[in-house]
Amino acid sequence: MSEFGKKITSSALVSVIIDTFYRPLMLKNAVSHILEQSHRNIELVIVNNGATQATLEYIESIKKTDSRIKVVNFIENQFSWDDPQKLVRICLNAGLDACVGDLVFYQSDDDWVEFDFIERMVKLFVNNDKCITAIGRVANAKPNGTILNYYPIIARDTYVKGLDLAVDFITNKNLIYQENPGHSFVIKRDILNRYGRFQDTFEKQQILGIVPFGVSGFDSEAIMYWGRHDIQLNSIGTKRLIFWEKYMLKNIESPEDSFIKIWEINFGMKYAKMMQAYCYKVVLTGFYQIFFSYLFALKLRGLLNFLREYKSKIYKINHHYKFIFIGFKQAFIRSKIMYILQLIRLFIIQFFSSPRNTISKTKYFLKSKL
Repeated sequence: MSEFGKKITSSALVSVIIDTFYRPLMLKNAVSHILEQSHRNIELVIVNNGATQATLEYIESIKKTDSRIKVVNFIENQFSWDDPQKLVRICLNAGLDACVGDLVFYQSDDDWVEFDFIERMVKLFVNNDKCITAIGRVANAKPNGTILNYYPIIARDTYVKGLDLAVDFITNKNLIYQENPGHSFVIKRDILNRYGRFQDTFEKQQILGIVPFGVSGFDSEAIMYWGRHDIQLNSIGTKRLIFWEKYMLKNIESPEDSFIKIWEINFGMKYAKMMQAYCYKVVLTGFYQIFFSYLFALKLRGLLNFLREYKSKIYKINHHYKFIFIGFKQAFIRSKIMYILQLIRLFIIQFFSSPRNTISKTKYFLKSKL
């Protein structure tokens, strides 16, 4: 195997992993967009994460219709609010073990891709032997297919050095990095296995732990649709005050196995310090966002438990007042305080445009709530 993995041909087998639990209609949409790709040499690995009966019935029915489908079964659901990335370690790597394709792409069951997405991705690898990752453009969309918005395109070359892309991301310059909510790269399977498979730091692992070791491709016409709805994990998770950054904290606590050490060994101390600064920023701003979120919500018991678990770890890290400010700002924006202020602002604007109508609507609203 070369430094940049196996050479990819236009007929390459592409493995797509989708894990699923309780969204059969969304899963059906995701699956149909994979099976009907213009690039036909595909295997679809569906990870049944202790799925509901309706989801199981759909999986069983679709499996009978297409020999390209594999199913990995878990009797019990592998998700935990205490360890949200547990399903990454277990389910996604179980799916990876079942893959035999030259390229691997993971997507959630509430997302989908355009019908030429895989074909466009394969071409990026075919046209550049050093390309080890590739990605398309993202659009936010409702499950019914309504497009909410497209992420902006940055004028960049089709291929860039992966290290340049990762540095652009961690320094927040965004001169060549294409904004993507999931860092969902198509990756050479041998490269993914070489650099640690799917890890707890799932999204960060791709952009920081795999992309830097080769060339990364981009096709602005290869569209990925990110499903936006009330029951998506990140929407539910924000209500539970999950300290997602605890997974990045491991990169500071265990330097020998961290992105920091990997960058020092492969790219030198200058880059290692840049990575360290990035890890500090992510962990500390996340910590203070959760801290102030508990405070604004007056969840004092939760705050005390949170501090008891993480305070000693956090205060070993070099601090800067800006991290506290950023965390405060993010918590405030998501708080009920901000929501109330927005309601007051809208009320004032509406009142001056139509006082009588506003008072009438307000009385009706209060009466219905009290």
